[in-house]
Amino acid sequence: MIPSHRIVVCGSTVYLEAIANSLSMQPDLEVTLVNPHHPDALARVAALTPNVVIVGHADQSDWLTSKILQQGFPMIGLDIHQNTVTILSRRQSPVENVGDLVQVIGKVIAIWEEEIV
Repeated sequence: MIPSHRIVVCGSTVYLEAIANSLSMQPDLEVTLVNPHHPDALARVAALTPNVVIVGHADQSDWLTSKILQQGFPMIGLDIHQNTVTILSRRQSPVENVGDLVQVIGKVIAIWEEEIV
């Protein structure tokens, strides 16, 4: 089966390496582990054009994470201590007035409620 989703796991911890190894067993995922401390880490992530980038919870606010989001790649932050994930996205919508903002708020709430169900 040809992988349908390209995933980059950006981290150098043992648990992120284990996550990358486990995900790579899924036939529809192409998984690449990128060391965030490598000087060319951002270029490597961009060259892979991932569908999703996975980072550790502690890495969600660092420079590399913000640059990855600026390039438009969705990101999942894993927190193994809380057994949760945080979904980060740089999805943008034009907003010219309060009515536009209300529409965006409605869309976000609808997506959130759909994901919870």
